[in-house]
Amino acid sequence: MLVFQVLEYSSNGDWLSLKQRVLAVLDVHSAVYKQLHAANTMYSVGTCGHVELAALLLDAGMPVDKATADGFTLLHGAAEAGQVELVHILLDRGANIEVRTKLGSTPLLYASTSNKLEVVKQLLRRGADVNVRDHEGWTSLHWAAHKGHLPVVQSLVRAGANTVAHVFGKFAIDMAKQSEHTAVVDFLSLHPHEP
Repeated sequence: MLVFQVLEYSSNGDWLSLKQRVLAVLDVHSAVYKQLHAANTMYSVGTCGHVELAALLLDAGMPVDKATADGFTLLHGAAEAGQVELVHILLDRGANIEVRTKLGSTPLLYASTSNKLEVVKQLLRRGADVNVRDHEGWTSLHWAAHKGHLPVVQSLVRAGANTVAHVFGKFAIDMAKQSEHTAVVDFLSLHPHEP
């Protein structure tokens, strides 16, 4: 599978062989094969933070917002893995900052859930919607509070996250309490959580 070949070549630093292999796969196989494997490759490249490989694939014509069957893009992978440099490059190349997976998750939601503070800050600076909700109604603040990611919670609140937003009747502070994240509870208690 192309994903494993990409990771093998890129970990060995054999960029010329990798470029030849990627271009051969992109040229030779059917459109369906290219759609499926190219998208999975892009997501994997994002999670590994291979800036050079991402540039190679994009320069070879791969759409920057190419998505897997589940809607994951290179930007989702880079955000989830905390790949700040790659996130910056992708946004500069026109990646959709609000691109959603099939479950409604954006790169900001993934970065917040994964405790990737620098990516969260970058996405917010670049205009990501701090109050966007996934398919279940969770915001980045809900996820970060639930996971106990205090610096992310602080950054989201400072960027204007709605502390009054609730999911199934629970505010972010309730989720932090339920998960026993006292530092997050203490911080959120200083911010209104009831209308």
